[in-house]
Parts: sequence; C-alpha cells; structure tokens
Amino acid sequence: MLFLTVLTTSTLIYNAHKLMRTPNLCAAVLVKDAETLDRAFQQEASYLFHEKEQLGFDFIHRTVECTKAGLGLKFFAVLAAMGEQGLGAYIDRQFQLAQEAYEYIRELPEFECPVSPQSNILCFRIQGSDVLQIAIRDRLMAEGSFHLSTTVFKSKRYLRMVFMSPHTGMEQVKQLIARVREMAEEVKRKNEG
Repeated sequence: MLFLTVLTTSTLIYNAHKLMRTPNLCAAVLVKDAETLDRAFQQEASYLFHEKEQLGFDFIHRTVECTKAGLGLKFFAVLAAMGEQGLGAYIDRQFQLAQEAYEYIRELPEFECPVSPQSNILCFRIQGSDVLQIAIRDRLMAEGSFHLSTTVFKSKRYLRMVFMSPHTGMEQVKQLIARVREMAEEVKRKNEG
C-alpha cells in the first residue's frame, strides 16, 4: 500500500494518517529486531532519562519527539472504536470508491485517468495544459468546496483525489467533476478574453 515504506528487509515505516482514520503525525517504525530500535535512540538527557518510580513501561527511549510519546494513541483509539473488521471494511470501501470513481471518470471524453487506482488514491485530469490543472486545484481550494492535490506522472500534471472521509461517495465525485468542468470553462474564457 502507498502508506508503507520499506527501508530494509527488517524495517517498515507505517504512516496511518492516509487511510487509518487518524490525523497527521501518526506513524510507526516497525523493526524485526527490537535492539535495532534501542540502538537508534541512544540519547543523553538527565532530566528525561533516570530511574523512575512510576508504573508501566517508559517509551521515552524509543521516540524521536520525547514528550509526544503518546502519538500512537490516535491509532489505538481508532482501532478500539472500529475494531479490525470495521477498519478493514472502511479500507475496502475507500478502495472500492476509488475504483468506481476511476470507472466513471475514464468514460468521460474530456477527462483522463493515467492508471487504475490500487488504493484510495485516484489521479485524473481534464483536457488542457498543466497550468489549467493547477489553476483548477487552486480555485477549488480557495472556494473550499473540494480538497485536491496534484502530482506529475509521465511528464503530465494530474489532479489527485485521496478518498479518506467515510462520508464521501459517488455523488460527491460527480459534483467534483461537474465543478472541474465549470472551472475549466471559466479559466478558458478568462484566458480568451
């Protein structure tokens, strides 16, 4: 999946904010050998690292951000609320929605999708220049109606949808496409006049 990065055969970085219903700054570094992690976080700070009387395991030796050691709680809360099956169903739904949006958009003559989505991310563009794609994205963001980013694939700029909200459905995709059409026409008229 796109939110996993493999550093070595024994290290995996997992970023939960794209598809695990958590806000930003919720990631994990998974290692095969815990000693690897212990060696990575050897720090000297007498105000942090000393014998303590408090109960439980002190994770401060295994975090980059010292006082923010509880960041994993975001994911734990989601998992506790939804359960593994609920989270799995949510992920399946988002992947399916991206596929349905792809099938809808690729049939529209003035649009193109470079590849079929393999996750909850779909890239598309309307006929026109790369500048047009960016202008449309900027206008959508400014009016606050839809949140899109852009990316370049094979030397062409594409609009990029990431399906994260459980409230997004095909109706919103169709509204987005209608708004993209309107904005493309507005930009073309403005440039002609």
